[in-house]
Amino acid sequence: MADSNLFRAAPEQSKLQKFGEMLGGFGAGVQGRGPEYISAIQERRAEEEKKRLAAMIKDAKTTYDLLNTGNLVDAQALIQDRIQMINRLGGDPSDTARIGAMLESGRIGEAMNELKTFLRPFMPTEAIPTSEVTSEGQRFIRDPLTGKVTAENVAGFRAKPEEVDVFKQESDFRKEFNALPQVKDFAIRSSGLGTVLASAEDPSPAGDISLIFAFMKMLDPNSVVREGEFATAQSAGSIPESIWAKYNQALEGTRLAPPVRQDFVNRAQMIYNSAATDFGRVYSRYEDIAKRSNLDPSRALIDYRYDTAAQQMPLSAIQMNVTPEVWAEMTAEERAAFN
Repeated sequence: MADSNLFRAAPEQSKLQKFGEMLGGFGAGVQGRGPEYISAIQERRAEEEKKRLAAMIKDAKTTYDLLNTGNLVDAQALIQDRIQMINRLGGDPSDTARIGAMLESGRIGEAMNELKTFLRPFMPTEAIPTSEVTSEGQRFIRDPLTGKVTAENVAGFRAKPEEVDVFKQESDFRKEFNALPQVKDFAIRSSGLGTVLASAEDPSPAGDISLIFAFMKMLDPNSVVREGEFATAQSAGSIPESIWAKYNQALEGTRLAPPVRQDFVNRAQMIYNSAATDFGRVYSRYEDIAKRSNLDPSRALIDYRYDTAAQQMPLSAIQMNVTPEVWAEMTAEERAAFN
């Protein structure tokens, strides 16, 4: 058995749970708690994976123990129950069914070897108390699966080093990077460029509103203008009056003339190009730091420079610190909360 699919089952999520996540995301956005919502999604998925792994290990160990005591009937029953559960949840039961076939054909020893191979990484050797160290400076260890006892030199013993939580290090590094003002502002500008280009390709009254709004956010990522609401001097921040006047006109139904629309596109690209240069310097500096810290930059950093993935993410998701990786894993219901 080459991998850990032996007792794997696909997760099942009800429509009610999905709907609840959608409402949770929308509510979190309204309340300004977007980052906590995204973090909760990631933690929940991690916990689900841990629970499924624990269930796999428990069933495999129980099956092994039953076979080791000669209880073939109960072992086969457990295997069959697990196969039925995996099928109900839409998983692939082929590895588990293979163990069942071995038992049915009398190849019990082969099945136990398969189970031991699966369990070995999760069943570390058991050390017999140090009081039983021999005069030769050795102590005995017992394999919990086979019961085999071997000796090792105490002098050569090294305590297992504390495992480095690389995932946490990368996550913390990414949070530090995303918190930089240059990074936060550029992420909004990059998303804004995608909206400007997409709206210009298919002109419409609604498209003109989105185009001008995205352009305004590119000019001032920290402005508090909300799409669909009239802009005022107080809400528009540093956005020139001529720009937010055109936005208000678009809300009233005035279409952009083709040359004006193209001018917005050209100016948006210039704003993006200038911001991308500054972002590139920051990204390169943090990329070097990540490498020197033995972190994978592709996982520790998010490159917000304009691409297809960035174009598909709505501005509201970018503002709530949703990364392209998280966006790609979201269901349609979860994404709808950001529209």
